[in-house]
Amino acid sequence: LLSRNKSHSIRELGKCEFFTVLRVKLTGSVTVKNDGRSFHALFAETGKISVSANRVTQRLSPGTSCLIPAGIETYTLAPLGKEASLIRISIA
Repeated sequence: LLSRNKSHSIRELGKCEFFTVLRVKLTGSVTVKNDGRSFHALFAETGKISVSANRVTQRLSPGTSCLIPAGIETYTLAPLGKEASLIRISIA
């Protein structure tokens, strides 16, 4: 377990010299800071999720995905229900 608080928990699922794969469980809204070194590929696993960045919001349903470019400094994730989970892949 890498991180846990009232709104989310983050667990590393795998890592190699190229990529890091995380499972993010959401129970509330969380703002993610991106250091600009990597994209974040998000894959909705369970529940519906709102992804917001630069005044644009995308809704993800299980089995759908979106790409957050490395140039996006912050984005917000929120479950559209009680809870949701997603897989996040980024460059290691």
